[in-house]
Amino acid sequence: SDTSGKGNKAWIPESSASSNARSNTELLTMGFNGIESQNDNSEIFSEFMKQHGPRQNEPIFQKSFMDAFTEPGDIEHSSRAAHQKDLLLQAGVVFEEERDNYSAQFRTIGKDDADAEYRRLFGNNPTLADHLHRMGVTDTLIMGQVSYYCALETSVGAAAKGFSPTLISDLSLSWVYIHDPTMNTEQPTLVWRKTRDRGGNDLGIDPNHRRRIQEHLEEITAPNEAHKRGLEGEQLRAVKDLEIGNATVAIPGLDRENSDNALQIPQKYVPAMTAKPGL
Repeated sequence: SDTSGKGNKAWIPESSASSNARSNTELLTMGFNGIESQNDNSEIFSEFMKQHGPRQNEPIFQKSFMDAFTEPGDIEHSSRAAHQKDLLLQAGVVFEEERDNYSAQFRTIGKDDADAEYRRLFGNNPTLADHLHRMGVTDTLIMGQVSYYCALETSVGAAAKGFSPTLISDLSLSWVYIHDPTMNTEQPTLVWRKTRDRGGNDLGIDPNHRRRIQEHLEEITAPNEAHKRGLEGEQLRAVKDLEIGNATVAIPGLDRENSDNALQIPQKYVPAMTAKPGL
């Protein structure tokens, strides 16, 4: 998600675009900061991008919200104000009178500016839903970080808008809270299945992605939350029926039990890697 106020953006390639890998300069412009040399594992990230894309003929969408399918008209329902406020918060924007409740990362606006700020976050870019409709896409496969937040929220948006999503529940990243003795508090830490620290030590954490996804999905479809989001009728039924799959859907033949699906987390991030929820 983009939290700097730049808003949603889309890079739609020309029909003549090649399948060559994008340059690091292009990727940085698009927000793929993992390739910067000062970041841990930048060489691995850069090599992955060269081999697997996105290619020059593949579209890229930058999002401001947890749900990549969010569109300007999504708030036009009876709980408009509350829904818009939640979406602005996801984009790192809060109202001036609530400034003291949030960190310096958040930008402040007056309540009277909410509509203008919300529209500005979309600009004149085509939305992801616009593009997929034009491409005739009817089914989607969704995976990513964090499995039970952004990936789930994007799947909810896809289901509500008729894109029949399958959400991958394993081989993905999630946050768990670990006691940090140096701060004597619980700190959110990014973990994966079979997670180990840089020294090869098993952290002994099972994020249990499927259970966490299902629990959050039940929260989203509960009456009060569904009403605030404007989910009802066929849309709500589609979200409740969201298919949760595993990595063998995306990678046929994958031996999930015998493959080493360990993520080597740099020592400085164990357990101190932190992020603001929803950002």
